[in-house]
Amino acid sequence: MRTIRCGPKNFTCGRTGECIPLTATCNRTVECLDGSDERNHYCRGLKFCTEQQFACGVYDECIEETKVKDGVKDCPEGEDEIGYVDNAPLSKNTHYQ
Repeated sequence: MRTIRCGPKNFTCGRTGECIPLTATCNRTVECLDGSDERNHYCRGLKFCTEQQFACGVYDECIEETKVKDGVKDCPEGEDEIGYVDNAPLSKNTHYQ
């Protein structure tokens, strides 16, 4: 199959070679017949968040960096809390053996 180049402001769909606007990629709506405009490996690579923000999931939904590992899940899949450890003090009744 021949590769079709769609130009700098368009996305070339993987197997089909269709052309869609770049703005139509990674928007949770499949426009390419092969779904290549919504694939994880493509969408995850795009950076829409600022340096002061954390990118949630494949679609890079942005939350403020101060909300990461604060004990509250702000991302839809909770990835902002991965590795969070509650630093609450141990009770006086806690015994170690």
